[in-house]
Amino acid sequence: MGLYTNIMTPVKSGSFIFAPQSLLQIRDSLGMSQSDMASVLGVPVNTLSRWEIGATAPSATSLAAIHSLAIDAGITPEFFRRRPHQVPVGRTRSRLVVAWDFQGAPVSPEDLSFQWGLMQDYLTARFTETIGSRLLKAFTNTAQVAAENQLDELGFRIWHDAYDLDDDIESQCRSDCGHDPERTVLVLASGDARFADLVREMVAVGVEVLVWAPGDA
Repeated sequence: MGLYTNIMTPVKSGSFIFAPQSLLQIRDSLGMSQSDMASVLGVPVNTLSRWEIGATAPSATSLAAIHSLAIDAGITPEFFRRRPHQVPVGRTRSRLVVAWDFQGAPVSPEDLSFQWGLMQDYLTARFTETIGSRLLKAFTNTAQVAAENQLDELGFRIWHDAYDLDDDIESQCRSDCGHDPERTVLVLASGDARFADLVREMVAVGVEVLVWAPGDA
């Protein structure tokens, strides 16, 4: 994925690529929902959502507007990261690991199947090779019983506690992705910018990371 100009011509590939998680970090620091930030930027909510999961990238004009928001709030944005080393020819992304921080990115039970369906459609379009191994985990609190039942029906393993499960999420992502990182896709569903270091760590070892802010997280 590269940064696109207003006429949608890809910028020549280089050593750096757009980091979609930067948008989530800025939005979280500003305390804005997706709908709030989309309204300020003058774009549809689903456009901002696609930027945040890396499905598309903002135009130069939109990126400049986001930069202005961040600078005005005293935030120094990091929109780009160094391109990770390439997966050797013949290797495919055959493992999917999903870690859904449902404490930080809740979705109503009524909307949950729809939101997860959007992500699955994107994964199918992005990774044409078959992902044979799927490990789906959701981290909830004890008040989210209705959502837990729905997550269970969707094939998620549930971890729940009344307390923050961020440490559990980080340790399990490291463990789940560490077996074969260059074949692994990690979908981190969260509205918490504190996972930025984890994302950088996973990318550095060869994991392809998608940061997803479902719903209005």
